[in-house]
Amino acid sequence: MNRRRRLLIRFICETGCRKSEAFRLIWRNVDLNHGYVRICATEHGQIKNEHSDRQLPLGKGLVEALQRHREIALRQSSVIVDRLVFPGSAPDKPIDNVRKALDGAAKRASIVRDGKPMHVTLHMLRKSFATWLRMDGVALPVVQKKLGHSVGSTVTDEVYAYVTEEAQQRAVVELDIPHA
Repeated sequence: MNRRRRLLIRFICETGCRKSEAFRLIWRNVDLNHGYVRICATEHGQIKNEHSDRQLPLGKGLVEALQRHREIALRQSSVIVDRLVFPGSAPDKPIDNVRKALDGAAKRASIVRDGKPMHVTLHMLRKSFATWLRMDGVALPVVQKKLGHSVGSTVTDEVYAYVTEEAQQRAVVELDIPHA
C-alpha cells in the first residue's frame, strides 16, 4: 500500500471522517500549527448536511505524519493551499477507491471472518472510531459532533457504536452486601 493511502486510512481511523470528506480535504482546511482540520464544503464537493461542517482535533502523531506528507507535496508544487491532501494519480483528482489496498492489508494482517479474508471498508473504520470513543467513555454528544451527526440522533449509538463483549463484562453492578 502506498504512503498516501496509508495516511488516508490512518486519518479516517483517527478522525472518524466520512471517506468523501477525507477524499475532498484540501490543505487550506488543515491547520497543523494548531492541530486540527476543518471539514466543510470545497470546490471538490459538498458536505453531507449542516452538522457535517465541523472542526476536528488531530493527535500529535497524525499531525507529524501530515507535516511530512505536506513537505513532500510542497516539493512537488510550491502552491498547495487549494490542492487535495490525498490526491489520486493526478494532483487535482481525489483518491476515489482504496478497496484493493484495504483488502490486501486485511489479508496480510490475517484478518478473517468465517475462515476467509475479511472485506474491510473505510466505513468500518469510521464505525470503529465511534466504538472506540464510546468504549473510552466519551459522551454521546461529543461523538456525534466528531462524526458530523446531529446531537440527539439515535444513529450514532444504534448504528455506529458497537457494544463489545468486553464492554458488557465491565458493565457489571455488584452490591457490597454482607452475608446474612
